[in-house]
Amino acid sequence: MNYWKIAFVALLILSSVLFITMVYLILDQGVSLTYQREGYTDTKQDLDLLVNLINESNLKRADVIDIILENDNCSSFEEGGIFVTPCNRIEFKTDSAGILTVHYQW
Repeated sequence: MNYWKIAFVALLILSSVLFITMVYLILDQGVSLTYQREGYTDTKQDLDLLVNLINESNLKRADVIDIILENDNCSSFEEGGIFVTPCNRIEFKTDSAGILTVHYQW
């Protein structure tokens, strides 16, 4: 077998591996950027929700729950006399007086 045929086959295999690796890296980058953008969008929604809550002072529990539940990603349930309202990555715990704690869930 000629040396140029061996070199051709070796370079063909090397080029194929390089091409497949580059395609994988480009697809991986696209998927990673998509998930990162979704995370930033959720974080912005959470921060907007917190800003609205903080800017309105002297809120009662019902007012807090109503503001939080305006967001589509939020729900509310009662756990031992404390109302828990998870919303995206933030969890609000309230009682009849107002907000007790705000937990950030990553």
